[in-house]
Amino acid sequence: MTPNILMLPGDGVGPEVVAEAVKVLECLRQEHGLDATLEYGLLGGCAVDTLGVPYPEETRRRARAADAILLGAVGGPKWEKLDQPLRPESGLLALRADLGLCFNPRPVVLHPQVAAVSGLLPSVYLDANGRGLYQPGHGAITDLAGRGVANPLPTILAVAMLLRHSLNAPGQAERIERAIAWVLDKGLRTMDIMAPGMVPVGTQAMGDAVAAALAE
Repeated sequence: MTPNILMLPGDGVGPEVVAEAVKVLECLRQEHGLDATLEYGLLGGCAVDTLGVPYPEETRRRARAADAILLGAVGGPKWEKLDQPLRPESGLLALRADLGLCFNPRPVVLHPQVAAVSGLLPSVYLDANGRGLYQPGHGAITDLAGRGVANPLPTILAVAMLLRHSLNAPGQAERIERAIAWVLDKGLRTMDIMAPGMVPVGTQAMGDAVAAALAE
């Protein structure tokens, strides 16, 4: 049976960085035979705005049926004054509890020049069977939302973890990690990891570069 990945773009820069992760997944499907389907759901503040709750029943149904979940981010100042059950973070906590997920740090391959940047580290919550919720470590960063400058690499690295640990596709994960290393070796940097002599790029350009490296 074809594995199913549930995409939860969420809030803040989440939709922007998840879009670049989808770009990478589509490249793997088209160029390298990745067998996986993608579904989408609402979680967090966007779910509150649309459906009145942070963890809608439809998202619950899809999450329970998914083989793995990729989350962008949840939360932001917009929802901080809501009662606790309606806050975006409550939706994320409910999702983890519903699926029996526990934090489980996993090793990630990082380029030496950015290995010290904590925001580049993705995180994973796994159940007893290896089904996981994967997300970047940087949070919603709402002040960058809509500006096209957020770094998509943590989310793309989360995809690599997802492929390796939940979809049992280590070869596909290694392709992603090699593509990221190639892009960084070429000097491309988003503003959060910018250094003298490097080439500044935005969210989409970084995602495009990784996808292009994968297609080589």
